[in-house]
Amino acid sequence: MRISPISYSNCSFTANKVFYLRETHDGKIKDVSCYTQFFRTDMQWNMLSFYLKNRYQNVDKVNVMDAACSDGSEPYTIVMMLEKNLGKEAEKFFPIKAFDYNETLIKNAKRGLINFGMIDDALFIYHGIEPNDYFKPVNNPLYSRNTAEFTLYQAKDNLADKVQFRLGEILNVLSKMDDKTPNTALFCRNMVPYLSFKEQNALFDLISKKLGQNSTVVFGAYDYDMKRSFINHKMVTSGFKPANLSFGSPVYQN
Repeated sequence: MRISPISYSNCSFTANKVFYLRETHDGKIKDVSCYTQFFRTDMQWNMLSFYLKNRYQNVDKVNVMDAACSDGSEPYTIVMMLEKNLGKEAEKFFPIKAFDYNETLIKNAKRGLINFGMIDDALFIYHGIEPNDYFKPVNNPLYSRNTAEFTLYQAKDNLADKVQFRLGEILNVLSKMDDKTPNTALFCRNMVPYLSFKEQNALFDLISKKLGQNSTVVFGAYDYDMKRSFINHKMVTSGFKPANLSFGSPVYQN
């Protein structure tokens, strides 16, 4: 099985402007949009962080995975929200294992480079987080490509050390996990429609096989908009049930 990028456009130090074609495991060509942002508004991040706190309150270590992590906006969001609402209790969720099959995005994420868009400042304020606590502006002309739309920053060590970025795609990563790995929180948000139908079936087979007791799977609004009945059927038959909380995006637990 393999996934290979075919072409790119508008590549920069952000996922907001990356689009490309990819070859699926079954030889089809699918287009991919890597749109993302901090505190993506299809999720109630405060509510989710308290849910994770309560769900794993009696667990010493949680295996947190973020698939299709793009430029790192989502795993960074998870870290910041957990630290804000859980304090020192958040440590058991780190480091987050974040991966994406786009080599350009992962290369820059490993450097800690990320662009802030025009809406990001407002979202940081709304969630009560000071961006200067976690990021510093990049003035190195080798990397700095600041525009009116985006400003380049670098994650400080207190954030960067809590996320492990690597190149990988979800089917390969899950297939290498131990069967029935307990206490796993898998974020695979807004990516299911970009998989072929064969890959989608393989994904849910792997979720059923690899995620063990006390696991959580978090999807995105785009997944549910496009694949609601399919996702719900597959998760229920895999032994998961909806968390039944108003997160804004679907969350399942077993």
